[in-house]
Amino acid sequence: MKTYKRICISDYGITDGNGERFEIKRGQECITTEPDDDGYVVVMGKFWIAVPVDNFAGEEVFTGVSGG
Repeated sequence: MKTYKRICISDYGITDGNGERFEIKRGQECITTEPDDDGYVVVMGKFWIAVPVDNFAGEEVFTGVSGG
């Protein structure tokens, strides 16, 4: 599996049923998966949360093989 460094371009937050809050802020660097067919990446941090890839700019391979 490849992972990527991406920069958040739009604040995003979600609260789960237990009141735990996940937030990413504009300008924050995040480690993510590749986008799925629905346009979401999984942000890997304290929680692993699916976030629309449109919330990020650019991508740089963090782990895995680039170039196929």
